[in-house]
Amino acid sequence: MKRKSGGGGNTYTVKKGDTLWSIAQAHNMTVQQLKDLNGLTSDDIYPGQVLIVSGGGAVYHTVKKGETLWGIAQQYNTTVNAIKSLNGLTSDVIQPGQRLRVK
Repeated sequence: MKRKSGGGGNTYTVKKGDTLWSIAQAHNMTVQQLKDLNGLTSDDIYPGQVLIVSGGGAVYHTVKKGETLWGIAQQYNTTVNAIKSLNGLTSDVIQPGQRLRVK
């Protein structure tokens, strides 16, 4: 997969046969994170399209068993509401293994 520097983070140029899932997996992110980062409202992508695949300064945390949003927020000096907003969460329920953007 082609990566190049550009505008505040890495970008990827979509090739024929690519899917949001395959691009997200290759860049260690979720499809939703990829869509949010690029302002996509559907799963449609096309060859030649340039997608941002890195938030430039984004920090992520993988939830471990027993962790809470409050504890994670304290660890990263942020708020529960900020984490919920960054990740589109509507409740405080999180699961082990879930990857959350914290900054």
